[in-house]
Amino acid sequence: NVANNVNQLARFANTESTFPAEAEAIVQEYRALVPRLSAALDRLDQS
Repeated sequence: NVANNVNQLARFANTESTFPAEAEAIVQEYRALVPRLSAALDRLDQS
């Protein structure tokens, strides 16, 4: 679902030449989660 949402945002931004202000908070949340997810995946890979 996340990938689909990101694709929809990218399509909108490319089509309209603007990024929806309402989506900026969501993008910031995803950016904050990426390092945590990466670290969790690294721990799983090492076990």
